[in-house]
Amino acid sequence: MTNADSLVESLEHDGRLLAAFGGSVEGWEYDGEVTEQEPMSTDSVPCACGHRPLRWLYTWRHADGRTVITGSVCIN
Repeated sequence: MTNADSLVESLEHDGRLLAAFGGSVEGWEYDGEVTEQEPMSTDSVPCACGHRPLRWLYTWRHADGRTVITGSVCIN
């Protein structure tokens, strides 16, 4: 993979993640909740960016009641 390919992949990932937050991170807060799931389960929850499989789920909450789940990589 070239540096350009890596950059495009990173930008696409960031775009998917930002879209899950409605295009802005304003008003979102990580609530400290961490949930463990069986990553290979057929009903496992994916990260907001689309990453699978996830073991650890981190919950973000918006002031209006919406929630977004991210994995351990994307919470950073």
